[in-house]
Amino acid sequence: MSLTSREVGLSDFPPQDRPPVLATFVSFRVMVGCGLIMLALAWLGSWLSVKHRLERHRVLLCAIFLSFPLPFIAILTGWYTAEIGRQPWVIYELLRTADAMTPFLTAPAALTSLILFGAVYVFIFSFGTFYIYRLLRTGPSRLAVQAPYGAAPNRPMSLAERALVPRHLKAGE
Repeated sequence: MSLTSREVGLSDFPPQDRPPVLATFVSFRVMVGCGLIMLALAWLGSWLSVKHRLERHRVLLCAIFLSFPLPFIAILTGWYTAEIGRQPWVIYELLRTADAMTPFLTAPAALTSLILFGAVYVFIFSFGTFYIYRLLRTGPSRLAVQAPYGAAPNRPMSLAERALVPRHLKAGE
């Protein structure tokens, strides 16, 4: 290791041999930006949830709802960053294909990885489906039907607890 050695950069190559850096530059920044937005929303939502003030911030709830494509965008742009940054060197024969490949990744290892990822995603999907089914069967909780802080309900009896409703007025009895 030397502190005075010179690093080889893109300007050391002729312009016709340089890879397309703009796509890599932009895709990396989009990937990092998506990650930072997701982190900020998660941290702010967690903090407001601990303080029991999450339901009062409608703008944050809308932002969280609208952020659903961010993980997909981050994954795609990360893949673009990796592949666009690597492939031109192989295509322009500045790097051999054998040197660009991961040396320890064998076909059985790739198949095992694919099967494990598939099994994990099947488990997550199944559990999520089961959880949503149970939520739908249970119905809304008391917290879901409470009026927002400082708001008066349009139907005053809609928030009455079942214990306060006279027995002869209860539905189905």
